[in-house]
Amino acid sequence: MYVLRAAKEAGIPVRIAHSHIANPSLSIKTPFRIYTKLLLRRYSTHNFACSIMAGKWLFGKKNTSSPNFYLVRNAIYSTKYLFDEKIRIEIRNTFNIEKEFVFLHVGRFVKQKNHIFLLNFFVRFHQKYPNSKLWLIGEGPLKKEVEHKIMKLGIIDSVELLGVRENVNQFMMAADCLLFPSIFEGLGIVAVEAQTSGMLTIVSNNIPVEANISSLFHQLPLDVEKWVSEVEYLLEYERGKENVASQSGYDVKETASWLQNFYLENFL
Repeated sequence: MYVLRAAKEAGIPVRIAHSHIANPSLSIKTPFRIYTKLLLRRYSTHNFACSIMAGKWLFGKKNTSSPNFYLVRNAIYSTKYLFDEKIRIEIRNTFNIEKEFVFLHVGRFVKQKNHIFLLNFFVRFHQKYPNSKLWLIGEGPLKKEVEHKIMKLGIIDSVELLGVRENVNQFMMAADCLLFPSIFEGLGIVAVEAQTSGMLTIVSNNIPVEANISSLFHQLPLDVEKWVSEVEYLLEYERGKENVASQSGYDVKETASWLQNFYLENFL
């Protein structure tokens, strides 16, 4: 808000605010957020958001119907995520995975990503299906808490903490199901990437509808037993082979072209 206000005072004609998150949680910062959000709308000329939910959170419901509001998709290099059987075998061999069913989560170890629910689901599923594994990609301040929970649940031999990885796309090819139980998200780009890799994608009801780009997407309330039942029902799913990101407007080339044209039309 302060940057946009300074830009307006400096006479800059085009001032874009871009919302990437929808955070309904309350904290000591909430009154400050409300105050700055109200002023931000006064100083921006164009409002971008990665989802309608993210747009409503920052700009208000009324403003998402404004002609100055734009839904700008968080695009990916879609071809990078297309399923490759050879890569799948290589990664699984590295971790001595043969016929095990592998769950994957990608995200920072923070409250928003809901790792405790994730582990509670996995231990329940693992009790019924011991031939299952869980891979966790990411780092963050709650990692020690997650490690302690893994030890307490007795699943240390079935959970891999993989840290930060540059080849997340390859782990998506190697895994069988993405778990994404976030408490809130602006979009959930990981869910888009997972579906593009042809992987079963189970998400919470807190994920914006824009992340639903294929029949692989399954959205559920945060209830462990419902998640277990859903995955059981879908265990024999057929891996997708189409570029669903490109078909849904999430390819980076398409978004880059749109953004370039937007800048040219508004600045020149």
